[in-house]
Parts: sequence; structure tokens; C-alpha cells
Amino acid sequence: MDTFYGDYSNASVCWADALMFSAASLVGRPPNEQVLNGARKEGAKGPCGI
Repeated sequence: MDTFYGDYSNASVCWADALMFSAASLVGRPPNEQVLNGARKEGAKGPCGI
């Protein structure tokens, strides 16, 4: 998680999504940029879970 949020462009990604992306990366299936960009846009809209 520290590595994921260490990239400033991931600051808006909700914790639950970041956890999923981090776990996927650890098993060799990192998300592609299109998926990450979608999560960044959604997270930037407002508080997570609303």
C-alpha cells in the first residue's frame, strides 16, 4: 500500500480499490493504466463509499 500511494497520482484512489490493486500486483497481475485512471477519476469525485 505504501508503494501504491507513494505514486502521487494514486492519492485519490479509494483505500478498498488500492488494496485490491496492491494484492493483484503482488500475485503478478497489476492493473493496467486504463483501470487505474478510472479508479483515480472515481476517487477524485468525492469521499469513498458514497
